[in-house]
Amino acid sequence: MSPNDDVKTAAFLMKKYNIGCVPILSDLKIIGLLTDRDIVVRCLYQNTNTSLIKVSQIMTTDLVFIKETDTISKALKVMTAKKVMRLPVISLFGSFSGIISFSDIASLHAGPEVALTISNIAKRNTRKNQNIKTM
Repeated sequence: MSPNDDVKTAAFLMKKYNIGCVPILSDLKIIGLLTDRDIVVRCLYQNTNTSLIKVSQIMTTDLVFIKETDTISKALKVMTAKKVMRLPVISLFGSFSGIISFSDIASLHAGPEVALTISNIAKRNTRKNQNIKTM
């Protein structure tokens, strides 16, 4: 999605594809994530008309991401450290490749590392919008 798309369109795509977030891109680079939680907390809670709000106004910009070459173990470590459930994945050239979610990992890999990550992510703190950061 583009930062200029409206929140109503984003919500439609989330419903259509049964996903909890959409990447917000500019020139093939990820600049934010819009989550279902962002829509509820930053838009619907304030009784705002979703077709009048741009995704750039409410998207999460305090991102951490991993590279395509990183391991699942590294993804779990980043998720635990940052208390996030989804990580954008970028190519070696910095362009957006996709998103890996904790549920993606959990559905393929069960074990103590996954259980520990669940426990630590469940203790999440409130995140604030900041610049994009790499790990």
